[in-house]
Amino acid sequence: MTASTRWSDDTFLDSLRLHGDARADACVAELNTSSDFAALFKQMTYNNAPLPPETPRPIAEFCAATAACPRLETDLAAHPDGVDRARLERGEVVFLNRSTQFCLILLAKSLPEGYSAPCLGEILSLSGELHHHPYRRIVGVVQLVVNVCAKGGFEPDGKALVTAQQARLLHAGIRRIVPPRLPHYEAKYGKPVNLEDMLATIMGFSLLLIEGMPKLGHTVTEPHAEDLYYVWRVFAVAMGIHPPYEENNGEWVPANLTEAREFYQSYQRRHYEPDPSKNPHGVALARDNHQMLIDLLPKGLRFPPFTNLSGGFMTQLIGHEGCERLGIKPIPSVPPFSWLAYGSLGLLMWVGRVWDRLDPNGTLHYRLDELVLQKMVTKEYGGAVTFKIPRNLQQVRELVEQPVQARRDDDVTGGPRMPRPGAPQ
Repeated sequence: MTASTRWSDDTFLDSLRLHGDARADACVAELNTSSDFAALFKQMTYNNAPLPPETPRPIAEFCAATAACPRLETDLAAHPDGVDRARLERGEVVFLNRSTQFCLILLAKSLPEGYSAPCLGEILSLSGELHHHPYRRIVGVVQLVVNVCAKGGFEPDGKALVTAQQARLLHAGIRRIVPPRLPHYEAKYGKPVNLEDMLATIMGFSLLLIEGMPKLGHTVTEPHAEDLYYVWRVFAVAMGIHPPYEENNGEWVPANLTEAREFYQSYQRRHYEPDPSKNPHGVALARDNHQMLIDLLPKGLRFPPFTNLSGGFMTQLIGHEGCERLGIKPIPSVPPFSWLAYGSLGLLMWVGRVWDRLDPNGTLHYRLDELVLQKMVTKEYGGAVTFKIPRNLQQVRELVEQPVQARRDDDVTGGPRMPRPGAPQ
């Protein structure tokens, strides 16, 4: 039996719930009366041009202080710049070589798992974003994952580092608007978008993807899994999961997958709600996510048993108990449709292996996977998702730009869906 560490220590984990992001919070506090910075964040997303001279001082200072890739103190002995660049590259390739499978796991496991924690569900429900525009949040998450795992993402002005800066400011904005809208939240759950919840979200993009692969009949070797986790560990530190103002301190992020698993088991024990009646926001979010997966089917296939594929994959990935705590009816795997679904995934993996042999440098495979994922984002948004500090902080709940294909869920269902419990009107 493995000895427990701080990642099972409730006192330590409770302390993480008291922390937000001191540097980003201070920046946003100074922007309270500033003008709209949406154009600035678009520039940061679409090109690597220097910040314009008219950039407000708080933004300029924040970007200067957070622009560099973290120099992890644990890595300095072996790597003078504080990060293992070769390992980052290997981790990026691990994701892109399995991007189709990982994205399925992201949608059918990582996101629903997060909805099992009421402390996350209440924050995610604050804007009504997933309910009214389910594709926005999902595509926004895909965009984030693409950026973090993009080749060269941790180089100067790389997509991963810019995404980390934008996410930090977005989270700081949310922390500003939660107290008046959810006055009970902090006493019950701790600081909004606190470090324990942020760390659990990072686990959803890394650990849960890795653990979902065997449930789809595929495996990721332990070295490859550790390389992929390393990418997200560096991103977690870049995104502000560290002691206040200690940008290079990675001690508040699990060092490896063993520690990551221990942390997430603790998070499940501490925050998952088994009774769906006590987690109405999480249940509503999971229901909307489930419906969105069905809506992704071609119109000609939106009838049973094809519509059971969404629930079938969720049952396969989070189990009967996981579905039941979210109020979703578990669906057992039923041939031949499950064979077709899993066989399609297997075929994609086989094609990828053949392609790797034909293209030993991995250039074509890497670019195709990146193009497929980025096209998924472009189709919905007409371009990359950008995060912004709006004209007033109440508008931060909008989170992302209006998609080109506006209100796609209304088109599918014939009208807006009913409000979720407690959702702002």
